[in-house]
Amino acid sequence: RDTYDVQPMEDRPHTRSRTATGDAYALHESVPPDRWCVTWKNLEYLRKEVKDALLKEEIHPNDRDPFQRYDRIYGPSIYTVTEQHIKPVTRDAGKMSWALMLNPRGLDCDLFISHAWAEGIFEFLRKVRHSWPRGARHAWCCMLANPQNLNIGALLQSPSSSPFALALHSANVVLVVPNRHCSIYTRLWCAYEGYLAQEAGKPILVARTSSLPRFMSSMKYLCASAAFGCLLGMLVRAWGLRLDRYLWLVSVAAMLGTTITDNKSRIVMHCFCEMICFIE
Repeated sequence: RDTYDVQPMEDRPHTRSRTATGDAYALHESVPPDRWCVTWKNLEYLRKEVKDALLKEEIHPNDRDPFQRYDRIYGPSIYTVTEQHIKPVTRDAGKMSWALMLNPRGLDCDLFISHAWAEGIFEFLRKVRHSWPRGARHAWCCMLANPQNLNIGALLQSPSSSPFALALHSANVVLVVPNRHCSIYTRLWCAYEGYLAQEAGKPILVARTSSLPRFMSSMKYLCASAAFGCLLGMLVRAWGLRLDRYLWLVSVAAMLGTTITDNKSRIVMHCFCEMICFIE
């Protein structure tokens, strides 16, 4: 009888895939859905992982999401990151969710995050991490909680008993993450989450980014204009010039600054007014 080199059962690719799928289902059945959570540090880890993946060109722009590769303000959308990073990483780890990959025993749910997936990953992480409520330790977020390589549809057949609903009822706070593209309530699940949160009397917070960078940028323009105005003022006095007849320019610039809608033009007008004031 002919003999063949047969791979051991555990080395066959299709067998490994079946085993991983079964183990992933078993893990998600053993850990309650409301415990498929991540920590604040887990989100920081995700940010670094996505940055590394972009540098290695493992995440690519596409027709649906033509993001700029070196953009660290918004970055690729949640859709793109899920397809090109979260799915491959969790598939190699055993097809469980990203949350249970890092925390296989699960974590108590303190915070429920509601978002529409249209936002960039860096925009999302920056808003969530800045708006993370004091006292919250763990958060439930659908893109990280649900096993993206398994049949998620089977988990969502009954909305009221879905992982979304169970996690939201366990959470103390709901954090809504807006984006620059659309209202999150154009997504049906987000509308349902909002309804559940309202019915359950959960506090609903709106995530936002820190205002510190914008404040520091404003201070930079403020100091530069003041310094330049003082320098011109000293030169005007040294040359014995008088600028009284030109003070009307300040009123014109101030009026234009209140009517112009373009932000850059408004900044120029305000800096000009400040410079004239310091000259005087």
